[in-house]
Formats: sequence, C-alpha cells, structure tokens
Amino acid sequence: MSNGSEVSLYVDAELKENSAHRYIRCTTCHSSEPHEIETPLSKLSLAAKCGACHSYEYELHLGSIHGQQLVQGNADVATCVDCHSSDKTPHSVVRVLEYGAPAFKKNIAETCGECHGDESLMARYGIVEKVYESYMRSFHGKAIQLASYDLRQLNKATCTSCHGTHDIQNPHDPDSPLAGMENLASTCEQCHEGAGAEFVKSVAMVPVPEPFDIVITSNSGYPLDLNLYQSVKGMSAAAQIVRPGGSIIMVAECWDGVPDHGEYGRLLQMASTPEELMEIIGAPGFSRQDQWQVQVQAQIQMRADVYVKSSCLDEETIRGAMLLPCTSVEETVETLLQRYGPDATICVLPEGPMTIPYVAH
Repeated sequence: MSNGSEVSLYVDAELKENSAHRYIRCTTCHSSEPHEIETPLSKLSLAAKCGACHSYEYELHLGSIHGQQLVQGNADVATCVDCHSSDKTPHSVVRVLEYGAPAFKKNIAETCGECHGDESLMARYGIVEKVYESYMRSFHGKAIQLASYDLRQLNKATCTSCHGTHDIQNPHDPDSPLAGMENLASTCEQCHEGAGAEFVKSVAMVPVPEPFDIVITSNSGYPLDLNLYQSVKGMSAAAQIVRPGGSIIMVAECWDGVPDHGEYGRLLQMASTPEELMEIIGAPGFSRQDQWQVQVQAQIQMRADVYVKSSCLDEETIRGAMLLPCTSVEETVETLLQRYGPDATICVLPEGPMTIPYVAH
C-alpha cells in the first residue's frame, strides 16, 4: 500500500466453497470497484457490510453491549465473523445449523469462551470470574457436552439461551434478561415452567426461628470465592440471620486477592471504621465504582463482627479491609463461645449466598 504496509489478498478457496456465501459474488461485498474501498476493513465497517444484507441482526448488534463498544472503536468485542466464521473472516461464514459452525448450539459455549475464557482479555475489563469454566461445570454445561448433535438433544441452556444472541446486554442493564429477580425468573421459565419466585423460595430460602450468635458462611467455594469483593455476598447472606453484636466467620480462598482492580479496595482505605465509611459514601454527590459493595460490607460490620479465613490473604490485608483475620475456624469458634457463653447458637451456611436464610416471624 502507499503507506508501506502489506495487506494479504489470500482467500482460502476451500473455506469459501464450503461457506454459507459460496453462491454470492465477490463484488456483492467488495463492490465492482474493489480498489476504491478502504483496505483493510475494520471490525465496524465489516459489521456494516454484513448489515447490508442482514439488516435486522445488524441493528440488534448495534444496540448490544458488543455493538455499543464496537461503535466506540473497541476492537476487542465480538462482531459477526467472531461468532459465525471458523477463521474469523467473512469468507468462511458457516450456516448456524451445520455441526461445525461456531454458532451451532452445541458449539456456542466454546465460541463465547474464546473471549470470555481468555483471562488476560477479561482482566482488562475487570471481569475475573471464569464464566466459561463455571458454565462447563454446571448441569447445563455438562448436559450440552454429553449431548449428541441431534437438535432434539440440544434443548439445554447455553450462553445465548439466557443472554440473548445478537442483542446481548450488560447483565446490569435493566433490559437484560438477567437483570433483577423478575427478569431472571422469566428467563428461567422459558425452559423451566413455574420456575418463578415461589419455586426459588421453596428451594433457596430457609426460615430460622431466631437470629444466631455465630454464623459460619462461605462464598460457595470455587470459582465464586475468587476475591474479597465477591465474598461480601456470602457475608450478606449470613447477616440476614446473625443477631446484633454477633459474629460472622467467612471462609473464602480469595485467590484473586482483594482484588487490585476496581475501586473496592481503594474505597475501603478511605476510612478506619464502617461508620466513617458510610458517612463518606453517603455524602451528597459522592459516586465511585464499587461503592455499593463497600456500603453492603459496612452495613454488615455495623451489625456484627466479621472474621475472614483465607488461604490467600495475609492478616495485614484482611485488617486493611476493616475485617478480622481468622487463622482457624475451630479456634475462632472456641474463642467466640467463651464470649457468648456455652449456650451460644451457631449456624453454618455451606453454600453461602446460594442459600437465602431469613428469620421467620
């Protein structure tokens, strides 16, 4: 090219002949004057070119979390060829019903996992949950993996079943099928009829007669207990049934640390007590990423002492988060029994936030 860069003009003839576009002329996409077209195509202009024929899907994609980022120039996000092409070019787009298609239902999780299973890529966006690995360990993931390519056996949930296809939204977007209990229940009911609030209540909510002196909880183990930030969820479950002045013992590995990314750790350093922290984040005009999680933690600590047993956090780090280190659950319980007396009540939540305990009135 005039600027000295090189552009490959190679097209794999075999891939092209087996693609969904094998009967479409080159000039349909490249025009009759290919040398007048800017080369190489960007992800955005390539998506627009696909949209010339696939206008409905293109409009949906532009409104999605991927499309919104693409318009802003973010080349990391998924676009047409990332999900529909075997070699990420428009020359090898495969029909979704072909067994080898990246978008064939049995292959979708693996296709999404090419990005969402890339630890370094996800870390750039503060996403440290290993979502692909977590899904493959779930019932749905195992069922998809064990199923044949017969569509009748592929009636199990995969990524697009819950998140959408071309119109995927940020899970925190109010329009997301996963945003809030009502949307989530409606999404689950698409496959599991009756899996609404009453069903969830029957399998997840557990009444207790009165608050406990000591509650031992977790964050449901790997991979959910990846850091202290996530472990606040397990603390929150315990806080529902601990008495004022009681104690919570959180057991979490925290292999990702506090973590270093995000504002959670830095917000905790802004105060020396939960009460002081609540004053700071409650000030008019104060707005920082992750402050809601800090607020939840502070509210819990204003109700009960919180001990943390972690194999990856040292005592200094735990105390720096205004929490109390626990080197041994057994020893901590023994110490607390001396404080509360031999008749102290103890509750254990092995699955942490997967259970919703509440005090029955």
